[in-house]
Amino acid sequence: FRNASKFMDDVAFALIGDKYAMINKEGDLLTVPKFESFSNISENGYIAVMEDGKWGYVKADTRYAINPKFSSVSRFSDGVAVVSVNGTYGYIGEDGEYTIAPQFDLAMSFSQNGMAAIKVGDEWGYIDETGTAVIEPHFEEAYSFVGDYAVVKLYGEYGLINSEGNYVIE
Repeated sequence: FRNASKFMDDVAFALIGDKYAMINKEGDLLTVPKFESFSNISENGYIAVMEDGKWGYVKADTRYAINPKFSSVSRFSDGVAVVSVNGTYGYIGEDGEYTIAPQFDLAMSFSQNGMAAIKVGDEWGYIDETGTAVIEPHFEEAYSFVGDYAVVKLYGEYGLINSEGNYVIE
């Protein structure tokens, strides 16, 4: 192998030519070399892989959990992943079905408070797990909540907001 990843649930990715194959701890090929890229394993055991220019998810047993059809993907967190298709971002569940259809220019993973930063046009705001805006997009930048607080940028200045959208530090 030209290169190999760390093992994740008893499988690793080995570079053979210009593609990656899944291997076991004995170095046996579990798949033919077909993946252009891969990511670390998610908490649900899904591994994001790129095949033929599209992203999907495989399990450690090499079966596809979600077939490749996305332009980009994130790791799963609390059963949800951010995906993009044709330049718009949305969210999927572990079954590959949309929990929030692609409609955002950018989207981040949900924080532990159930809110995610999303970008619409040039403005950032926050949605809840149903896709409803809980803090309307109007920020220049917005970051994930840590606990009940998130860093945002408005009028060139950074501040700290709470989960209601009120400034705690301006």
